[in-house]
Amino acid sequence: MISIRTKMAIYFSLSILTITMTLTIVAYLIFKSLMIDELEQSLEMMTVESSELIGKILKSNLMPLSHLASSNRFNSLSIKEQVALISDINLSFYEGLAIVDSKGLAHYIDGTVFDLSHREYVRAVLKGDTYYSDLLISRKLKIPVIMGAIPIINQKGDIAGAIIARLKMEEVNDLIYQRGYGESGFAYIIDGSGYFIYNGDERSFKEGLN
Repeated sequence: MISIRTKMAIYFSLSILTITMTLTIVAYLIFKSLMIDELEQSLEMMTVESSELIGKILKSNLMPLSHLASSNRFNSLSIKEQVALISDINLSFYEGLAIVDSKGLAHYIDGTVFDLSHREYVRAVLKGDTYYSDLLISRKLKIPVIMGAIPIINQKGDIAGAIIARLKMEEVNDLIYQRGYGESGFAYIIDGSGYFIYNGDERSFKEGLN
């Protein structure tokens, strides 16, 4: 027969073991919660910093076009002469430059002309706003693209047209690829309509994954 002393020793041992395990689990859960909060804050800060960095890079890369669009010399040229002038411009993050006239017709440097008057970014830029489009299917290339647009303002202050340029997604992808978290984490870019611009898989962008 087990003595009372033995029973008490077993009881206290089990109690201490239960309390220890409970405290260990509670401490683990608290530590896990703190780590998750810290991780979320870190990711949020990195997201803000990354978006600001990319925005500054894309904006600064458009500066040559902005200066050109606001110059009196450029505004005095015909559309044909303007197209010829922008054909000599080489930008790191943009390609496929074109001049959009006041009716929304895009005149590309290869001589093709497309009616883009129905495009939201064209409507916006012809109101005087520098604008970036969401992911859209290019009428010219038939693939998903993102367009940047800068208004051309004449000497009277009127909107005479716009310069548009296609974003080089390969260059943007290279920037984002470097902004991953840790050794295995990677970044996403999603536009205002929910489409993937970059998620580590080039096919997602080309196929317009939402």
